Amino acid sequence: MKIILVGFMGSGKSAVGRELAKRLGVRFVDIDELIVKREGRSIAKVFAEAGEPYFRKIEKQITLEVCQRQDPCVIATGGGTLMDPDSRAALKRAGTLLVWLKVSPQKALERTKDHPVRPLLKEADPLNKIASLLAVREPVYAQADLAVDTDHQSVEQVIQEILAFIEKNKKS
Repeated sequence: MKIILVGFMGSGKSAVGRELAKRLGVRFVDIDELIVKREGRSIAKVFAEAGEPYFRKIEKQITLEVCQRQDPCVIATGGGTLMDPDSRAALKRAGTLLVWLKVSPQKALERTKDHPVRPLLKEADPLNKIASLLAVREPVYAQADLAVDTDHQSVEQVIQEILAFIEKNKKS
């Protein structure tokens, strides 16, 4: 079983994914962490030194590699991973369950504003930037099997919602 978590930055993909993997007794894979490890530098530095197109190329390579693995795991994607059609197709093929962790622009900004490695938020009006990025990404995120609103739920509540969905669909 592969559970793939998608959604915007600040939606809780890493926190939920780490705990969900622990609960299920499977490996946790964080695409962003793999990028940092491979590049030997932070995502912010990759953006600053090599640019977003380079970052997206590396993100795609790593996503395709992760999708080739056969072992059960929980995968936390980067916020823009699904926007690449090849990555999206590979994740859909590889995943048992694609879960969209929904977050409002306000909550995304609240959760990420003090985080120094959010290169897409280095804007004069980060809330507007988040809202415009979300408007483009939400139709793609909406292709997930399950959408869970994370604005007012704890990591535990989000996990419980995912586990309930899995259990319900085992019986169907």
